[in-house]
Amino acid sequence: MRQAKNKKKHKGLRILLIILLALLVLLGGTATYVIITLSGHIKNLQRVDHDGVLYYAEYVGKYENNLIELPLNFVRAGGCSAFLTQNENGDVITGRNYDLAHLDFDGNPTGLNVVLRMNPEGKYSSINVADAAWVSVLKVPYVKGALDEGKTTHLFLAFLPYLCMDGINEKGLTASILALDVKEGETAVYQDTPGLPVTSITQLLRSALDNCATVDEVVEFARNHNMRNIVKRDYHLFVSDAGGTSAVLEWRNNELIVTYTDAVTNFYVGCDDAEDVYVDGSLKEKFPGPVRSLRDYHYGYGHGFNRFNTIVQQLDKHRIDSTSYMSEMSEQDAMKLLGSVAQNYDKNEVTSFTQYSEIFNNTEKTLIISIMQDYANEYGFSFEK
Repeated sequence: MRQAKNKKKHKGLRILLIILLALLVLLGGTATYVIITLSGHIKNLQRVDHDGVLYYAEYVGKYENNLIELPLNFVRAGGCSAFLTQNENGDVITGRNYDLAHLDFDGNPTGLNVVLRMNPEGKYSSINVADAAWVSVLKVPYVKGALDEGKTTHLFLAFLPYLCMDGINEKGLTASILALDVKEGETAVYQDTPGLPVTSITQLLRSALDNCATVDEVVEFARNHNMRNIVKRDYHLFVSDAGGTSAVLEWRNNELIVTYTDAVTNFYVGCDDAEDVYVDGSLKEKFPGPVRSLRDYHYGYGHGFNRFNTIVQQLDKHRIDSTSYMSEMSEQDAMKLLGSVAQNYDKNEVTSFTQYSEIFNNTEKTLIISIMQDYANEYGFSFEK
């Protein structure tokens, strides 16, 4: 009898969620759509850190179906940083900051991040980090501590597979979403090649971690899909694999550009994107400062350049030899590098405020994460736990 009652309760919650989603569709306007289902659910939800900014959960069941179209026009990645290096043992490691200024209802910076373990049938297992605070745009208090028992509804946790901002799968592939500024006179990507299925940036990250083992496989997947992003907002995807390959996928003028690089922040890596300014009536390109190695980095002086410059200089100091593309530093030094480009909260900049810093070990398939610039405390996750 209790089991029947629970099934009836879950059915009622799903009906409520369908109604909410229908309202979102009506209000969404020109939105990016992702197909999901409500048959999946969260289990083993537990708080990880002291303040309730980081949780762990496992996602069980399906999340791909033609049942519901969820408009993700309220989701956007922040002003992030990422890089590739290797440690002293030769393990490939990927560093990543996720920067975004979420605010609680009193206007104070907050966050709600969930390390999400996923094991979809017939696909690769993955360890992801989902930004659950995005649910707060629905006027549900998804802020720090909110997922403790009895504090708020867990109904919207069904969305978590498509609120993941980064992750690593069992093959050692990592994927991270970073924001881009759409330039004046341009629009966000809207590809329309006949015969190709449509994807969005969050859906591409999900598909990459579920189905791809290498960077080349992600690139091939992206080439065979129409990318469509959100009006007035664009993104690129940083991917790395256990073989030591890393690349940025970005879309400009509705064309996919793939740049093999070991560092990225928030400007187009594959396009000359210097900030244009007028001085005494003449157009000048404004460079905040030179990068040390122009061999690999000659584009993209824009949003996040100072962070990019810091990362590049440190990577160049740690190159294995004068001709090697790969640098070498310990996980501890890589985390320190992330700390050096972390951002404090700025009320005038939505892409400020580092929510978390991560070190993915592509070789060992592990994740180490620090929350809210608390680098004295690190939390580790692996596929064996």
